[in-house]
Amino acid sequence: MTGLFLPDIFSEPGPIWGPTTSQERAAARRHSRYLIQESAVIERGARDRVNSRNYRVLENDPNMVVKHALDPDVSHLAITLARDYDYLNIPFLLRTENAGSERGTWSVWPYIPGETFQGTDQEFRGLGRHVTRLLNALRKVDEPLLPEIAGIDEERLEWCLTRPDLGPRLTRHVHEVREAMNDMDLTPVVTHIDLHPHNLLFRDGRLVAVVDPDGLRRSPYLTALGYAAYKLVRQRVVWRNEREAGTDPARARMEAAEFISAGKIEEPLLWLGAKAALLRRIGNIIKTESEQGTSPWAADIERHLVGLEEIDAMREKS
Repeated sequence: MTGLFLPDIFSEPGPIWGPTTSQERAAARRHSRYLIQESAVIERGARDRVNSRNYRVLENDPNMVVKHALDPDVSHLAITLARDYDYLNIPFLLRTENAGSERGTWSVWPYIPGETFQGTDQEFRGLGRHVTRLLNALRKVDEPLLPEIAGIDEERLEWCLTRPDLGPRLTRHVHEVREAMNDMDLTPVVTHIDLHPHNLLFRDGRLVAVVDPDGLRRSPYLTALGYAAYKLVRQRVVWRNEREAGTDPARARMEAAEFISAGKIEEPLLWLGAKAALLRRIGNIIKTESEQGTSPWAADIERHLVGLEEIDAMREKS
């Protein structure tokens, strides 16, 4: 367990908001179609990554989040989900605007106070049920125009093996997933491919919002569920390790079993689905590096490599 289940970027509490420039404040007002009043306080997400910008607007009527980078085809689905599936805790989309020369769409959402998932007892209790309820509802939605992302394919697996420096750490996992691919249901369905700790908001230990609508894609249920299970169980183990003496080797398996039990998950290939989700990300990064010389996600490779070993620690020993 040495080097596994250490705090990472998703272990940091949040959301965290920081100052904005006058240009950013003007852009947020303009793209909200002037729903933002002059006296409002506008802050930018301090953890915004390569593909998104988020602005929190307080002391306004209403308080809101203005987001850039929403895929235009997600807008209709987000409205449908908030209207017809309110129990899924997906915020209601208030307004969208085409970004013009910029990629994607600007969107306006209600501001929902809450803290990102930390892995506390109260947050984790029943979390598997919340996740499976969300993904099971999504897979029944018909949204053929939603962008499709493969769960895993032979091309991504091949790219994983093109970096000699990574070969010793990747080969076993690539072969394991490759051998199981014929048994995996990789049919694309509507799902959320990015259910990590920072995309779940809690208040007083209760789930109040599932954020990052850009995670809504057509992709295999198996890889989406596997990725969510890995990311959320991982943070639960990190939380317990920080508060209890030592790092019990059995802790990861016990927490994974609790998540599976709460969600009534009967998927024998769950953890291979999780590995496939990480290998797809690694393959995409290596492919981009090869074709473009660099990737904005290059620093994530090490985290994904460690993740493959952590997934093994979560699996029941045969």
